[in-house]
Order: sequence, then structure tokens, then C-alpha cells
Amino acid sequence: MMKGKDRVVFNAIISRLAMNGHVRATFGVFGQLEKYEIQPDGNTFVGLLCGTLVKVSHRWDEVEKVRLTLNEKGMQKLPGCSWVEVDGVVHEFLVGDTSYPMSAKIYEKLESLLKELREVGYSLTIEFVFFDIEEKEKEYFLGCHSQKLAVVFSLINTGTNDIIRIVKNICVCGDCHEAIKIISKVTWNEIIVRDNNRFYCFREGSCSYGDYW
Repeated sequence: MMKGKDRVVFNAIISRLAMNGHVRATFGVFGQLEKYEIQPDGNTFVGLLCGTLVKVSHRWDEVEKVRLTLNEKGMQKLPGCSWVEVDGVVHEFLVGDTSYPMSAKIYEKLESLLKELREVGYSLTIEFVFFDIEEKEKEYFLGCHSQKLAVVFSLINTGTNDIIRIVKNICVCGDCHEAIKIISKVTWNEIIVRDNNRFYCFREGSCSYGDYW
């Protein structure tokens, strides 16, 4: 068996279950790692512990202990990164990225777009920020996730009804899922997202996976 590849699959399952609050199932899948002789890595523990602890009890002190332990062992969760191709050129975005030449225009458009989304019922879901920071900081952090920046960049550089294709290196968070779904409705753009687990197709306010993320 290809243990590295199998670990990626288990990590994706563990992360999804934890993020959706399925605590017992999360630990059940984690227990299967030993059965298949698969060594967990930093992403395994971050998905298992951080997602579950915050989702269930907001035990920020325990989350911080987990992060410190992982850092000491040299295991760290990959930072979120999204790529989008426009006119044959691939553009890369990180969370909170301000290094891009069009950053000012991107953030101006992002602020305008988020305001438009709120008018049709969207609100930032701060429970998807796994840091013990002020609520305003959580809202800012969520607002500039790499996927949102990639979508906004594409909207600036493409036309209405154009298909937007984005690739992300880690799982889509629930807030980005909801935001992109609504964006596809208000802008009439079909948005296809590929994360490390599956493809999503957002069209006219609907998700091809029936809102399962």
C-alpha cells in the first residue's frame, strides 16, 4: 500500500468529520490508522483535535497546546493557498495576501462583494476560525481566505457568465463554501473548486454536493 497517499485520504476524512462536529466518527476513523499501519502526521492531529475541540467546546487552551506540541515535533498544518488561471496565467493567493500587485483593487472589490452577499442573507461564520482572537479579527481573517481572494480576482478579470476554476491545497472551509455558493447566484458565474478532497461546482446559488462540504 502507498502509505503516504493513504494518509492523505484519512486526513481528509478526519478533517471533514471533525469540522462537521461528528466527534465519535472522527475518533473512530483515527483509530483505523493503527489498523492499517499508517503513521499520522501534523495535518492528522490538527484536523482531529483543533476542529473537534473548537467545534464542541471552544477549549482554546487545549488547541494552543496541540499547536505547540506539533511545532515542537516539526509538524505543521499547510497554510491555505488557492490558484486560479486567467488568460493562460496561473495566479496564487494566500490567506490575507497583500503582496499581489492588484491587492488594493481586490480588497476593494471584496468589501463591496461581501456587502452585497450580506444583503441576500450571508453572514461570516466565525466558528471556522480556529484561533482565540477577537470577533472582528475573526471576521477579517475569514473575509480574506485565499479562495475568496482568488474568486474576487477572477471576477475582476473575467466577464459575467464566465466559468471560474479554482484549485485549493487544503479542504474548503464551511464559510467559503457558503460564500462562493451565494457569489455564483449574485454574479451569474459558474465557479468550480477543486480542494484536496473533491470537486465542487457552484451554479446559480447551488452546490453540486448538496451543501455537503
